[in-house]
Amino acid sequence: MDVLPRDITTLPHVLGSDLIEYLAPSSDAGSDESDDWDPFAQAVEVIDPSRWYTTSFDATPEQSIMRWLPPDGSGLPTIAVYSQASETTVLIRHESRGRPNRRR
Repeated sequence: MDVLPRDITTLPHVLGSDLIEYLAPSSDAGSDESDDWDPFAQAVEVIDPSRWYTTSFDATPEQSIMRWLPPDGSGLPTIAVYSQASETTVLIRHESRGRPNRRR
């Protein structure tokens, strides 16, 4: 099967509530392994359902990276899902509020 660019569409923006709905089914919440950290559940907790997130998607035949960037200055973290083969992980990236540590 050949995949063409028109076969893959990514909306340029997504509402936080839709993003939560997309990520929540991947969560292990409610499973018997509740002691383990669940990155999908953590991502769902830090998303503002009323805000719009900018979508970014990069893919190769071996891996894909889907990012959702919050509005500038919102203080909300960027959420990214990395997939390679059957492995998937979530990255929650908070912006630093302080000045970078630099020596003068």
